[in-house]
Amino acid sequence: MSDTKTILIVDDEPDILFFFTLTLEQEGYTVISAGNADDAIRRAREALPDLICLDIMMPRKSGLACYKTLKQFPELRGTPVLIVSAFGQPQDFKGERFRTIIQDPDIPEPSGYLEKPVKAPHFAAVIRSLIGPPEKESGS
Repeated sequence: MSDTKTILIVDDEPDILFFFTLTLEQEGYTVISAGNADDAIRRAREALPDLICLDIMMPRKSGLACYKTLKQFPELRGTPVLIVSAFGQPQDFKGERFRTIIQDPDIPEPSGYLEKPVKAPHFAAVIRSLIGPPEKESGS
């Protein structure tokens, strides 16, 4: 097992996957990626990442459908999810507005939201604020 925290990046745009992967690897995190919701669900269940960065607008199955599915698995329920999208506003993913999108009260709100485009230093800082530095604590 890796001594660094693992982040799953989910986006259908290869350039964005590359940018986020490069940014986080330079910070010292281990990064895995998925280009669609089904692949994201499979990879998340296999890897049990420390954080999932999730786009909303994707072909076939939206990021919201992916989010709802991820949160239904007990092993992923507590995994923080950062929505990184050009869709919506931060307030859309909290409180009453979030409940109009995801009506299941058992599905928790995402841990955060970033609007695209995102600058690398800000992206890295938000990741660090959500899960801490890239190194796992001994014994975890």
